[in-house]
Amino acid sequence: MLRVYSRASAPLLCVFKENMNESRKNCDIRVFYCRNLAEDFGILPMLSPVERQTNVVLEPVPCSGKIDSRYLLKAFEAGSRLVCILSCPKGECKLIEGNLRAARRVQAVKELLAEAGFNPESLRLIIPESQDDKHIEAAVDLILGCLNKK
Repeated sequence: MLRVYSRASAPLLCVFKENMNESRKNCDIRVFYCRNLAEDFGILPMLSPVERQTNVVLEPVPCSGKIDSRYLLKAFEAGSRLVCILSCPKGECKLIEGNLRAARRVQAVKELLAEAGFNPESLRLIIPESQDDKHIEAAVDLILGCLNKK
């Protein structure tokens, strides 16, 4: 069970930390990807090497900017050891600043993870440099690199 307390109330993330210790036993990896990126840039075939991994869950989100801190924390609570977010390239977001919002949220969750004593690098935001196939493939390679570092 995940209970996140505000800084003004009870101890921060005490239950979360307990659950994270259990989740480290699992090797599940969750990759959230922007549905707009998938539809506009046709990345689904490029994500197939990631999808073929047995311990990986690919999960589309309407926009990477819609990813909420709760979703990220729940992914860890559900047993994910590594969580990646694949966002649209900078300047290419359909919702203008969705990838910028995602970056702020990822940073906030990384700070929570660090405060709780966990490796903040277990959460990754991957933003391709551009919509070119080679940059999207490089982003997918980064995800695969994260998977291989287990």
